[in-house]
Amino acid sequence: MSLAVTTSLKVVEEPQWILEATFATIPVTGDMNHGGPIKTFSYTVETNAVDYRKLGSPDLYKILKLGERFTLDVNFQPIDRVLLCKAINLLEDDATDNREQSITWYFSQMMNNSGVLAEFFVVAKGCLPNSVTIDLSNEAVDVTIGYTVSEIPVPNMTDPVDPAVNRAVDITAAPWTGLSGGANSITWNATAYKLRAFSTTINQNVDEVQAIGDALVFAAFPTIREIAFNFDVVHANNNISTDARAVTARAMVVKLHSTLAKLTYADAYAVSYNEEISATDTSVKTISYQGRAKSVIGAATV
Repeated sequence: MSLAVTTSLKVVEEPQWILEATFATIPVTGDMNHGGPIKTFSYTVETNAVDYRKLGSPDLYKILKLGERFTLDVNFQPIDRVLLCKAINLLEDDATDNREQSITWYFSQMMNNSGVLAEFFVVAKGCLPNSVTIDLSNEAVDVTIGYTVSEIPVPNMTDPVDPAVNRAVDITAAPWTGLSGGANSITWNATAYKLRAFSTTINQNVDEVQAIGDALVFAAFPTIREIAFNFDVVHANNNISTDARAVTARAMVVKLHSTLAKLTYADAYAVSYNEEISATDTSVKTISYQGRAKSVIGAATV
C-alpha cells in the first residue's frame, strides 16, 4: 500500500475562526479571523457508549453507541483581545465579545489520499469556551482555550466553508510577550507590584444538550463561572499577605498589553501564599499568592 505521510508543516490554511449567527451552523458570508499564531490545535472525538451484557456469556454482548462528544484545545499567543474576551466575558459585561457567542474553527492540511498528498479540510462547529488559561511570563502571554464542540466531521477534501467567506490573511503582527504589558503589570488594591509570574483560569462550565434520538448536541450554553489565579511578586510589603489572612476582597488589574488588553478582577480574594528561603537559592525575595475572584472582565487597557 502506498502511503504519503504528512506533518504539521503541511498545514495549508492556518487555523482560523468565524462567529456563528446560528449555533453549530457555518456562516455563508463574513470574514475568518486569527486569534494569534497558533502553536497547538488539538481536538478529541469521543463516542459515548455503554457495555451490554446478556445472561450466559462471560464476554460483552454488544457495545452500544449513545452519542458523540467533541472537544478542542487551542494554544496561542494573542495579537489582539477579541478571542480572549469571547472566552472570558459575560454578555452583560460585553455585548460585542462574550462567552455566549459560538464560533466555527477551520483549517486545512495536506493528508494521504491513495498514496499522494491532497488538501483535507477540518471544521469544528458550535465551539463554546469551557475554560481559558492565561500564563504570563517574561517570554510569553500564553493562552489555552478549551472548547466544547457540537461537531467535528471527519476531514474531507471538499471545503465545507462557502467561497463567499473571506479566509483570514496571513499574520504579520508580533504575538504578545511579558514586555507587551509594560511596567507595573499588576496592581492589587490600586498598588503596583513587581510581577514575576501570573496565571489565571476561568471555567465557564458549559452545559451540552442532547435530545433522545440525536447523536449530536443540538444546544449548549455556559453556566456558572469559576475564576482562579496565582501570581508571584517581589516582596515590597505585607499588605497582600494580610489580605490573604483576612480573606479581604480587593480590586486586581493585570495588563496583558499596554493598550489592547487588561484583566480587571472585582473582589479578588487571596486565600493562601507561600515563600521558600533556601541556602542554595539567593534570588530576590518573592511571595507566591493563590486566590479566587468574584468576577473578571477582559477589556482595552486605555
